[in-house]
Amino acid sequence: MTTRFPYEINASRPYHFKGAMTPLEIVDYKRAWITKGFFQFNIHTDVRSLAKEWCKKRSFQWRYDYTEFTDNYQDTVRFELKEDSDAFNYWYMENMYG
Repeated sequence: MTTRFPYEINASRPYHFKGAMTPLEIVDYKRAWITKGFFQFNIHTDVRSLAKEWCKKRSFQWRYDYTEFTDNYQDTVRFELKEDSDAFNYWYMENMYG
């Protein structure tokens, strides 16, 4: 299966690039963009592990926020950027309804 969004992040070395953030900086940065606005998806808990894996491989840690059990059988994924949101939406629709 070919995906429209082929970029991936090297999960074994997540901080191996110039300008890496410390954990404290990641929390502060997330808090800033979450209060300003974001793109949100409510997903079924059955695909939780797949969704977490997708986020870790294809988005930087500071550009998404994953919250478990926001409702019955529902988790919430929030993205800072529309490009990450669109990529996740495409992946989710392919896995759930494809």
